[in-house]
Amino acid sequence: MGGIGKTTIAKVVFNELSSHLGKCCSFIENVREIMSTEDGTVQLQKKLLSDIAGSTYAEGVKDSEQGMNMIEATLPERKVLVVLDDVANKDHIKKLIGNKSLQSGSRIIITTRNTAVLQVRGLEGKIIPYEMLEMDDTLAFQLFCRHAFGGDSPSDDYQELSREIVSSTGGLPLAIEVIGSLLYQNNKAVWEETLVKLRNIPEKDIVKKLRISYDDLDENQQEIFLDIACFFCNESKNDAIYMWTDCQFYPKRGIKVLTSKCLIKILDNDKLWMHDQLVDMGREIVRLEGPNDLDERSRLWKSNEALEMIRTEERKGEVQALEISGSDGSIAITNEEFERLPNLRFIQLRDGYFAGDFAKCHSKLRWISWEPVRQDFRAVNFYLDHLVVFKLDRSDFTDDSKAWDLIKGARNLKVLSLTRCDSITTMPDFSKCLGLERLTIAHCSQLERIESFIGDLRSLIKLEINECPRLIDLPEEMGALVKLELLSLSGCSRLRELPGSLGNLTSLIEIDLFDTRIRELPSSIGKLISLHILRVSIPRLYYGETDDFQFPSGISTLANLEELDLSGRIGMKGEIPIGIGELSSLRILNLESTGICRIPRTINRLHHLQTLNLGHCHEIQELPELPTSLTYLCLASKPLISVPNLSNLTNLVDLQLSDGYHFGGRSNPIPGCNLSCIGRLSRLKSLNLANVPAPPELASLSHLEKLVLEHVDFEPLMQLPFSHWGLRNLSTLEFYGFNMEEIALMGLPWLEEFTVQCSSLRRLSISSELKKLRQVSVSDCDELNEIQVLGLPRSLEYPSVGECESRTGISGLSYLKNLQRLEISRYEVLTDVQGLNELVSLKSLEVTGCASLRRLIDASCTKIPDDCKVLIRACGAFVPDSVGMMHLKRYRMVILLNK
Repeated sequence: MGGIGKTTIAKVVFNELSSHLGKCCSFIENVREIMSTEDGTVQLQKKLLSDIAGSTYAEGVKDSEQGMNMIEATLPERKVLVVLDDVANKDHIKKLIGNKSLQSGSRIIITTRNTAVLQVRGLEGKIIPYEMLEMDDTLAFQLFCRHAFGGDSPSDDYQELSREIVSSTGGLPLAIEVIGSLLYQNNKAVWEETLVKLRNIPEKDIVKKLRISYDDLDENQQEIFLDIACFFCNESKNDAIYMWTDCQFYPKRGIKVLTSKCLIKILDNDKLWMHDQLVDMGREIVRLEGPNDLDERSRLWKSNEALEMIRTEERKGEVQALEISGSDGSIAITNEEFERLPNLRFIQLRDGYFAGDFAKCHSKLRWISWEPVRQDFRAVNFYLDHLVVFKLDRSDFTDDSKAWDLIKGARNLKVLSLTRCDSITTMPDFSKCLGLERLTIAHCSQLERIESFIGDLRSLIKLEINECPRLIDLPEEMGALVKLELLSLSGCSRLRELPGSLGNLTSLIEIDLFDTRIRELPSSIGKLISLHILRVSIPRLYYGETDDFQFPSGISTLANLEELDLSGRIGMKGEIPIGIGELSSLRILNLESTGICRIPRTINRLHHLQTLNLGHCHEIQELPELPTSLTYLCLASKPLISVPNLSNLTNLVDLQLSDGYHFGGRSNPIPGCNLSCIGRLSRLKSLNLANVPAPPELASLSHLEKLVLEHVDFEPLMQLPFSHWGLRNLSTLEFYGFNMEEIALMGLPWLEEFTVQCSSLRRLSISSELKKLRQVSVSDCDELNEIQVLGLPRSLEYPSVGECESRTGISGLSYLKNLQRLEISRYEVLTDVQGLNELVSLKSLEVTGCASLRRLIDASCTKIPDDCKVLIRACGAFVPDSVGMMHLKRYRMVILLNK
């Protein structure tokens, strides 16, 4: 059922888990909708690969089969978190996840209205369904009140009326939000009238209930709503506003109303978002404009319907917007067809072209999104006087193509985007577009030059020239762009300098120079008094490069600067200038992987600084006193000799301290480092210590959720049971390189994940008290000779044991009646896994590289279900290999044949 809250919960879970998996996370929205389009599968495959492996790799996808192969080659190599939202059929899962086994700890979350799609061949037992129930009555009432009254409860005279309205919505969160927002600040008569309408609608017909709110919109707001439902969900709000403004839809007012009524949301990246149930409603409204006549519909978003309509010879005065996709150059939009669309204001054309003489077409087009299929341009006299948004993608038009005449004549143009135009070497001539406010040139692999006329575009607010690897410099005329607020040159990897006129751009708020080879910023940068964000970082892939880089001189005057990111500039040597203390608004300072050797004492003046990243700064020996405003501090340096007293950093939430030697580096902890003060940092939620002296106690860190300890001498504290540590909220615990022989894991009621890599560990016991525990990972424990499982709870989803070399056995598995997946790998001396045959809920078993195993599954008496997927590899003569992944029922035959 739509509107019940599946996507909302998936986003909450995604946000919670993504912090544990770094950048290997992807949230794929609107799978059903996007994959119904012609190139939707490739589009989502690229999105997934871009999120997981980077945009450059993702661009290699040419078709869905290749995309699936690339996904199968990529996902198993990483621990990933992927959400597939609103999946409609099994093929969607196969095309986006593939058929290969994923790495341990990976999670795939799927939301769907149809549980049948979860029965995917090859994934039996690995997809665990969770049915969404209707909202609890109390919570539903509270949600309604928040939208209808702005609080948790109504006044007495609205109490009963509110409960009746909530009941009539069917307990669906979306309907509750929309109806509650509709009634906000309306009188009782409107409430009673709305209740009558709701009661007259069948209980399960959520669309008609939502339609009540749509009908309350004025005509312009309805036009905006339908545009979003048909074309602009997950698209830029700002670009659409230009079109709606030119159409006199008054979008600023309209978007405010739609947002207040919970009909749309504005995401953090300024993209428009609409619930899929509302998208369906909007499209149904358009369909009903002409149930049997496409010419009567205002918007056509299905390519086959749009083509059917456009090929007929009747005049189509109702049609306002079209989306058309073709292939192999088969779609030509002719001048005659255009003449029959006098009110067309939006067209999105993929793999098609315009042809003919358009002199008689008095076009009202405001928006063109175009992916041409041909290199030649076959339209003449195509005048676009009303065009405000032009987006050209994947074009082979050369510098001298007549296609650029489209732009020359578009005097009203506000937004221009040229992406993947790989045949241009210089910027096309759009010098007459003096009203242009947003210009994007991206992924143009042959672009070498930006023309000087760019200085004439004095209305520009946003200039993005990204991922153009041949671009070397920029013209001085850029200094005339006095209204410019954003300058992004990210990914222009040969760009080595900026024009000295940069200082004239006094309206600049953000400069992004990520992945450029700029060695020094012009001294005039100090004039950019409005600047909030300055990024001059390079990707981790190139952290080893040693290009010299000078710390930006003159930036001490940038009193409004909030973020300074110089990470990866390993060639930036020496001391940070004392003038950094003048950056009174600075909140984020990222100097990770730079060559700096000293931080000045003046850093203590930065009273708004929240994030200080000094990870992998291997020239720093000590730190001065730091500002008390810090919430995040990361310091990792090999020559580190002392750490300042941190007791004044009472706002710290995340602390990471390391000598820079991971996994068996320097044997002695940092000498001048006393961490007794850590106990005073009561707000800490995450603590990561590596090769530093152990703090004497942690009991005062009652909010701590994640604790990672690497080569830290915690022996005194380890003598105490975990229940005495006082870490009642701890959910993640990781031990690396400890000199201890036994761990009894108990007394941590909120623990969800436990990882241990300790070569001296001999015995590990895990208690049934750990009701939340869902993941255990044990590896590189060469002396381990016993793992005892003392009745683990139902929550445990994934125990993993690997690379442990001592004589050992695993026992206690018989308690795990709800265990669904078990992996044991590279455990060369493991001889026996006791209790395995009692795992009545097991759905997946993978055992590899356990050469000494003498027995595993007893084919005659095992209680493991027949449909459990089994993979056995390289486990010695007594345990036969499976032939790939197979069901236990079939593997029994392998066992019997082997005897």
